[in-house]
Amino acid sequence: MKKMILLFTALMMVLTIAPAAMGAFEDEPSVDHWVYENFWVVYEAGLIKGYPDGTFKGERPATRYEMVEVMARLVKYIERRIAEEGMGLTEARVKQLIAEEITNSDFSADQVYDAIENLEIALAEDLSQLDARITNVEREVEQLKQNNEDLAKRIAALEKREKGETKEGSKVLGILGIILGIAGCFLP
Repeated sequence: MKKMILLFTALMMVLTIAPAAMGAFEDEPSVDHWVYENFWVVYEAGLIKGYPDGTFKGERPATRYEMVEVMARLVKYIERRIAEEGMGLTEARVKQLIAEEITNSDFSADQVYDAIENLEIALAEDLSQLDARITNVEREVEQLKQNNEDLAKRIAALEKREKGETKEGSKVLGILGIILGIAGCFLP
């Protein structure tokens, strides 16, 4: 069930990329690129569009704004589909939904489904690597915070000690002055 939801989510993300000019993209992947075949399956199926300037920008990471837009569309679409059909999506039903979306395509729903599944695997690996990197950065930030707190405590202790030494030094000098003053009175 979880896999079906992930596949459906991946499909919906692919369906919601911004529209582009008609035809192929100026910056489509080359024939030797690992994503080439899946790119064309999804493109021919009409599931991706691109940017108005006729580019896909596949080498550029998506911005947070783009992801918010994609996720908002995806959430609305899923909510509508759940309201219409409930949560019981099977692989066959997902393929049927794909078939409904890919009219006028040279590819079958099975090919598009397999392409989306392959993209899901690739994205899962990328997300796993990013998650590990984020976890490391979070640990480093926490360590820096702790180091900062430790340094702040040490500085406060040094400042307190310095003030105490200054007071003690002033007392000693005051007493010495009094003694010298008294001794000066008795000297001829």
